[in-house]
Amino acid sequence: MARRAERTAEAGDETTTEYREVADEALAAMAEGGIFDHVGGGFHRYTVDREWVVPHFEKMLYDNAELPSPAMEDASRRLATTAEMTGIA
Repeated sequence: MARRAERTAEAGDETTTEYREVADEALAAMAEGGIFDHVGGGFHRYTVDREWVVPHFEKMLYDNAELPSPAMEDASRRLATTAEMTGIA
């Protein structure tokens, strides 16, 4: 979604705001859920329960390396305006 927002913004598409909102909501949900490592930072691969609360305690470099794309960095900067997101950005 973040990449789609980036492309639609470049093309001057009016749906850019909607894509950015979805990307922001997804990043916020990832940051608030069990997939985010609240102690060491970064993201676990997946969770072991249906509620996405209990993480599988494995963090893979290639999973985390894909996250800081320019689009995700943009979303992180915008989310960093809230106190709880500052540490994630």
